Amino acid sequence: MEERLLMVEALEERDLLVKQIFDRIRTSSFVGLSRKKDEKIWNGTVSREEFRQQAETSFQELRELMEQYRKLDGAIIASNAVTCVDTALGRLSVAQAMAIQSRLYGGSVYEEDGSSSEISP
Repeated sequence: MEERLLMVEALEERDLLVKQIFDRIRTSSFVGLSRKKDEKIWNGTVSREEFRQQAETSFQELRELMEQYRKLDGAIIASNAVTCVDTALGRLSVAQAMAIQSRLYGGSVYEEDGSSSEISP
């Protein structure tokens, strides 16, 4: 069954997914050190097998979050391509209006920490 969201809800969910992805990357550990003779990884808190399982789980959760983001972002882009608005330049799709605004004001949508920055007129 296809889920329907208001555009505002979709944009908020997408921003939340970005923050979750950045948090998952920041809090996950995918590389551990140990000597052949040691059963635990370098910091000595978990065994090699436990560390491997934790890393695999974190990686799978990260992939799922990224897939959710990709699907939601694709739906937003598709909606922006067909939804039209009347502007001073005439009738434009939301995607066209956003492209013009981006060219005029520049800037990145997401910062390095995953927070979103507004492109303001």
